[in-house]
Amino acid sequence: MKKLIGCVIGMAFLFCLVTGSSVFAGMQVAAGAFHTVGLKADGTVVAVGLNDYGECNVGSWTDIMQVAAGAYHTVGLKADGTVVAVGPTGGSYLDYGQCNVSSWTGIVQVAAGSNHTVGVKADGTVVAVGSNVNGQCAVGSWTGIVQVAAGGHHTVGLKADGTVVAVGSNEDGRCDVGSWTGIVQVAADNHHTVGLKADGTVVAVGSHVYGQCNVLDWNLMQPTGCSTWSDVVAKYQAYKNGQATFNDVIECFQEWRENSTQE
Repeated sequence: MKKLIGCVIGMAFLFCLVTGSSVFAGMQVAAGAFHTVGLKADGTVVAVGLNDYGECNVGSWTDIMQVAAGAYHTVGLKADGTVVAVGPTGGSYLDYGQCNVSSWTGIVQVAAGSNHTVGVKADGTVVAVGSNVNGQCAVGSWTGIVQVAAGGHHTVGLKADGTVVAVGSNEDGRCDVGSWTGIVQVAADNHHTVGLKADGTVVAVGSHVYGQCNVLDWNLMQPTGCSTWSDVVAKYQAYKNGQATFNDVIECFQEWRENSTQE
């Protein structure tokens, strides 16, 4: 059994130090309009699919902690808090500036909409670049944000107190999240917004033409234990929202690690 040296809890991820070397919290995949991206355990990235705008040119990326995929661009968050992106650039067709992230620092989470990119900073503020035709990049006044989600033409922010804010197109009411409370995670797509509550229930607003907001009877709460990484993340979000103690997070993490760490 490898000896656990310590853990550093960040705003959007748990980063563990094992025997003095970096161990990424987990692998990840992301899907754009016509391409698929994979984050490997060693921090490198792979991608397949349409590459007309260079959205799959991720072979040189290293030290990546998280990936996000927009319609035609790919974003990577590095371990040092900087961000890389590939996709439409140089005034090409579909270049809205969504890849102009080279100056970003102190980022802890990224999200990619159809043609815009959003980043949460360690201080809880938010930055955004790309298409702003519907005001989806108007996030400069946001504070206390712990997670963001980017839809086609709107951006959603989860605050540390479990409330939610949103900007951009409000067609079909996709930004009507002002009454939400107790939220621990948000997600956004082209026409609707979804929120997961600390008690495992789910809320949604926006277009309902295909029944995509029919989630009011859902309860996703795990019956017991911390057997998956999602359980650890949920416990950490509960701690951020004052619904769990720091010791609860550590105990949950240790239980997950005991179940997943191999000799």
